[in-house]
Amino acid sequence: MDLSTQAGQEILSDIERNTSSVRGWRNLMLLCFDQKDIETFKTLQIICDGLDKLFDQKKQEAKKEFEAAVKAIRESKLKAGQRRLPNPIITAIPLTDVQRVTFIKLARTPNASLLLDKVAQFYLEDWNLPECAQKHLERALNFEPEDQHVMDSLAKAVEALARSIPAMQPTSVTAPSPEHARVSFNDTMRIKLPTLLRKASGPLPAERSQTLLKHHIDHLNEKQASRGQQAGFKTANLGSLHQQLRTLQSKIEMIEKRTHHEPPVIKPKEKLEPKRTSQIELPLRAPETQSPAELISHSLAAVHEGHLDEAASLCRRALELNPDQPLVWHTWATIGLGYFEEREMDKAITAFNEALRLEPNAVESWFNMGVAYSEKGDIEGALRCYLRSLFLSPENPKVRCNLGAVYFQNSQFDHAEQCFRAAIGIDATYARAWDNLGATLSAKGKLDEAVAACRKAVEIKPDYAEAWFKLGTILFQMEQADEAQKAFEQAAELRQDFPATFVYLAMLDARRGKFEEAEIACKKFTFLGGVPGLDWMAWQELALAGLQANRIEEALAAASRATELQPDEPEPWFTQGVAQHHAGRYAEAENAYAHCVTIKPTMAAAWYNLGVIRLELKNLVPAVEAMEHAVQLEAANPQAWYHLGRVREALGQVEPAVAAYRKAVDLDASLVDAWQNLGALLENAGRHDEAEAAKQNALLALHPQQA
Repeated sequence: MDLSTQAGQEILSDIERNTSSVRGWRNLMLLCFDQKDIETFKTLQIICDGLDKLFDQKKQEAKKEFEAAVKAIRESKLKAGQRRLPNPIITAIPLTDVQRVTFIKLARTPNASLLLDKVAQFYLEDWNLPECAQKHLERALNFEPEDQHVMDSLAKAVEALARSIPAMQPTSVTAPSPEHARVSFNDTMRIKLPTLLRKASGPLPAERSQTLLKHHIDHLNEKQASRGQQAGFKTANLGSLHQQLRTLQSKIEMIEKRTHHEPPVIKPKEKLEPKRTSQIELPLRAPETQSPAELISHSLAAVHEGHLDEAASLCRRALELNPDQPLVWHTWATIGLGYFEEREMDKAITAFNEALRLEPNAVESWFNMGVAYSEKGDIEGALRCYLRSLFLSPENPKVRCNLGAVYFQNSQFDHAEQCFRAAIGIDATYARAWDNLGATLSAKGKLDEAVAACRKAVEIKPDYAEAWFKLGTILFQMEQADEAQKAFEQAAELRQDFPATFVYLAMLDARRGKFEEAEIACKKFTFLGGVPGLDWMAWQELALAGLQANRIEEALAAASRATELQPDEPEPWFTQGVAQHHAGRYAEAENAYAHCVTIKPTMAAAWYNLGVIRLELKNLVPAVEAMEHAVQLEAANPQAWYHLGRVREALGQVEPAVAAYRKAVDLDASLVDAWQNLGALLENAGRHDEAEAAKQNALLALHPQQA
């Protein structure tokens, strides 16, 4: 950071005069940003955040002191004029001389580990803000990772922070039943929450687990007893399908519902109206003899008529005639909004820059240009604009909210949370800030707090469809299906054109076995244009619901639709293979499984099903290859070892077949078919004693009550 410039010296002077004022420190941030000194910029972010929290703390302390004094006066029945009341409003943080000098030194060298450590001690020992101390010390370790003193201080800060958090009450845990344990490996499906500006946002690492289609697995298990070995194969297929399906949602990115930016706003006298056609058409070009004021008037009229390029040209002509023409900056700002509405972001940014060249302190232009940069996905440009806006209008909740959205997009969730909380502190009825806070808390894994924030948003603004949707996604993640359903239905009622809502409704209906309702929801979001990267999941769930209802052809159609939407995902191909096998189309099933293992060679269930289907088709050598892959990837699967034994036996490989059968019964002694095949194989090999023992074990497995 170069402080030798005039701007740098002025900022340092301002900090020396008002050391605890965040305004000077934010100016320093802007200077670093303009100089592209990102490391110092990050350090100053932490310093500013700490000062903001300290200022909030001091305000609360002053308020409590004032209220306590008022209460004391009332209780003593003395008139207010007879007692001196403390000032309930503070404008600056009171600092000692040592604290002030330390902060001034830190302004000159923000990345100095020793100074960051000293400031952290102030937060820890003087101000009781261990979280701020922790962030300063963690930043200090970035520059001096071997500094033992800093590490010791960090340990103290973490310990103090832990003491400040209320202890959680222990909760009892009930062991799963054997039946649940048998399918618990299927209960690992994860979904990441969507958010409204995903193109520029970091991933939301929040996750959820949910059991899918247990009834279907049980249904197929019941078929096993009556249909013999082939039914057992299909049960294993579908069980493996669910095992793989639970992993696929971890790949879902936040796509539709993203953290909201405020739409552009403007406060000058003229406001941008919707485009309309006037009965009297204005000329596209003003006469050359018009005055600058008349040109500006024509320029605004051209904006209202939608002739934006013409409006810009008229503005430039007015400036050529009179560089000091009043309100030209406002006209440029209006033109910028017009380009924004037309989705021409580059032209909008150019117009806002023209406005700011003439009026550098126009907070609306900085704000709106930040929105335009955000729409372009230019996080750096948006951050610069919002920081300027915050400097000019620190008490504007919309500026705080949009700045938080940029931090959210950049995965700086702590900074984002602080911005949204600051916006709420300024305006507690600001529904969008509550909604964005919910998104941020969910990204940090604080799901209960996230639900509370979203509920607050819809309490303030009951017709806020996006907040209802966000609430639904968090409840969906928390496995609260009924509550999630209500939230999504409310969102759908308020906004019929939001396809992601119907994607989630389709998944919820499918998991409840409501095939028709899920199918209608799938058609609805498809009609609305779908949700790239997410809608295939609903079709996948619909396919599973079809298998559960034994609607094989419809399940196959849904699985095929999922593969069309997401051809590089293995799970839809796997589902398609299961459906084809149920339909008796073994060749098509083999192709689907082969495609699946091509995409994901580590998918044990696909190799297993591929091996079994090849055995049914008498493709023995390829079947051996598939089964060997299956047992290598999942050595504890007795069915895989059993079928490997069958393939080896069919190829005349006696000893390898015996070894495979023995491995199968070692893993599951109740496999009657494995014992019988082992006994017959040993009998043919002349190993009568071993054959007799295997046959006895088969009888015991068949009639365990006789053991």
